[in-house]
Amino acid sequence: MRKYLIGILTVLVAISFVAGAFAAEKKAAKAMMMTHIGIVTAVDAAANTVTIKSGKKEYVVNITPETPIMMGKAKKTIEDVKVGDKVRCKHEMKDGKNICKGLTILKAAVKGEKKEGAKKPAKPAPGY
Repeated sequence: MRKYLIGILTVLVAISFVAGAFAAEKKAAKAMMMTHIGIVTAVDAAANTVTIKSGKKEYVVNITPETPIMMGKAKKTIEDVKVGDKVRCKHEMKDGKNICKGLTILKAAVKGEKKEGAKKPAKPAPGY
C-alpha cells in the first residue's frame, strides 16, 4: 500500500511541474504583445514595413498579409499608410522582428499641417 501512495504522489508532483511550465510559457507569450501609438516616419511597401515614432523611440514593424489595416471601419492597405499619419500598432516580437497584428490609422496626415511641438514665432514686445 505504501508503494502505491509513493507512486501516486510522484505522478502528482510531476504533473504539477509540467502544468507550471505550460502556464509560465503561456504567460511569457502574452507579455511580448505591445501596443504603440505614434507618427509614421517611413513606409516601405516593397519590404512590407512601417516605421513608427512613439515617444523618443522608433519601431520598425513588419506588415503581413494577415495584418488588418483599418481607418475607422474602412479596410486599408499598406499603400494607404502615409508618412505623418498617426497610428496605433499592436505588435509582437517574433524571431527578432516586430510583427504587426493590427494597424489603425487614427489621423491621416494633411499637407501643410503643423508638426507636433512646432513653436509659434515670438511676439514683439509692446512699444517696439
